[in-house]
Amino acid sequence: WTSSGSFDWSKSKPVSGDFNGDGKDDLAVFYNGGQAADGKFVSLVFTFTSNGAAFNNPTTSWTSSGSFDW
Repeated sequence: WTSSGSFDWSKSKPVSGDFNGDGKDDLAVFYNGGQAADGKFVSLVFTFTSNGAAFNNPTTSWTSSGSFDW
């Protein structure tokens, strides 16, 4: 996998689990998206599902209107 943009690991909290129920371990990353143009802080969850041999490209599975305490 190659990132198409910047990804700051210091703003990330990775966790593993079977998030799509297929019996394979997936990866989710809680990400501190920083401050949006409207002044609100944004948190996101990116999910990287596994096919058993590799991880698929990430999807944004959740976005909040406020950050959590890192």
